[in-house]
Amino acid sequence: MTDIARVGATTNAGTSPYQAANEHVVRRGDTLWGIARQHGVSLGELEAANPHLARNDFIFPGDRIALPGGNDATHVVRTGETVGGIAERHGISTRAVVDANQLRRPDLIHPGDRLTIPGAHAQPQPRTTAAPAPSPRPQTGPVEVPAATPSVVAPAPAGTIDLRTMFDPALASQAVGAVVIGQAEGTRTPDGGFRAGYYGHTDPGNGVANRGSFSLQNAGTLTPEQADARQLTRLGQQIPAFETAARGAGLDPNNAALATAYLDLYNQSPTAAARFVDQLDYLSTAGITTESLVELRVRSFVNHETGERFRLPSGAPAGGGFVNIARNTLGREPSEREVQAVIRRDQDRRLTDMAAALPQATAPANVPTPQARPEPAAPATVGPARFTSNPGLDLTPVAIDRTNALHDAVRDQTGFAIHVTSGRRGPERQAAAMYNNLADGSSPRYRNQAAFNEVRDAFSAGRAEGLGRQAIVDRMANVLHAQSDRGVLISRHMSDRAVDLRLPPTGSRDTVIAAIRDNPAVQSVGIEDDHLHIQFH
Repeated sequence: MTDIARVGATTNAGTSPYQAANEHVVRRGDTLWGIARQHGVSLGELEAANPHLARNDFIFPGDRIALPGGNDATHVVRTGETVGGIAERHGISTRAVVDANQLRRPDLIHPGDRLTIPGAHAQPQPRTTAAPAPSPRPQTGPVEVPAATPSVVAPAPAGTIDLRTMFDPALASQAVGAVVIGQAEGTRTPDGGFRAGYYGHTDPGNGVANRGSFSLQNAGTLTPEQADARQLTRLGQQIPAFETAARGAGLDPNNAALATAYLDLYNQSPTAAARFVDQLDYLSTAGITTESLVELRVRSFVNHETGERFRLPSGAPAGGGFVNIARNTLGREPSEREVQAVIRRDQDRRLTDMAAALPQATAPANVPTPQARPEPAAPATVGPARFTSNPGLDLTPVAIDRTNALHDAVRDQTGFAIHVTSGRRGPERQAAAMYNNLADGSSPRYRNQAAFNEVRDAFSAGRAEGLGRQAIVDRMANVLHAQSDRGVLISRHMSDRAVDLRLPPTGSRDTVIAAIRDNPAVQSVGIEDDHLHIQFH
């Protein structure tokens, strides 16, 4: 008995839109698989709590599905949900949810969070009227679901997808989008399995450490699943603008090949993805084929009118990482023609690799079950930090390892115990810090003025458009991501191997700083007003 095919088409009269804490009232487009995932239980547990489902292969809007788990239920937060909305859906007060979960900030919940829903156990109510025969499943279009309910998993016809479900951050590494784009990155198998690169590898273009299905750079201490959730959030933020642009060009934004070609390109290079969207009219004429999508992706790096690569705001040509790949392949400095050949081969390869997983994205199940995760190859062991630090810092494994060694050596030599006050800043955190400085006019000087100008221009443009703080910070973070893609870090704090240390006491300061500088793991020491900035090799 398949779990995804139970989609109803009619509504039972007389059912309440509210539900007890331990039941789920079926809505149009719901499936048992989706209900189980939403409430943090397995499909088997859900079916065991509802034995009547074994006699009926369909559920209908208005049906009440009992949730296993005693007197309390679990709700897995989905994109766009609020505590108040979750409470209303379960028929209880917002205060009850807040108290049951000890939420100090009810406004701060995130996709994937598990909330306890308190209340009495409720058994499903039997239907008082005979259930009407289910409507035949349409073969030419998806079951219609409201745009505001991205958690619904509905059957999709060949070649189309449910973008918001496909790139749902709450699904993390099990999202179809992670599997499909993971083909291009070489981190996943077409059936949802995990390759070694998923657990960490080095980018061939810029030499930066990557993690997760999307090869997220500067992932810090994030697990691969957390890295996937973060990148899915970023990709999901691009969907509305992409949908508008696609429809404006007369294209279907839910076309699987088109949508994944765009979002994969955004994952590879946000600036190239922006040029892809600007040229969608090309596909209106050429049609959506593998060849036309490859051509448009190449045109996102290379101006097809001049034959030259586009210039970034810094003046550098787009696709700098491809120069490094060509150089490493040829063993010499490549010509511009050779660089562009690498770009075309890479775009063709990525689309070909993703095509292997697209049939699963457009299949009725819509979300493949990944293979059991293999144990990663044993990395160098990094033990717990032996130094003290401020809470909430992003410290990479290599930074912890180097700082542990530095702490031990300095303490043995001087008796001083190291305390870390700041770690790595990813693009999002760096963008937030730069926003605050630009907003109050206190921005420090940056050595790379061209890189700073790019970020400042994103800030100024967002202000001119009347955007809110978070939207502007996101734009600035996109610029910082693009800079990182080409090997440019605007701040030393964005390095995986940088930490700030509390200043030693005045009486022993010179001795401690000398011991730090002499440590073989330390590349440089910067003395600031209230801290030391350490850059490790």
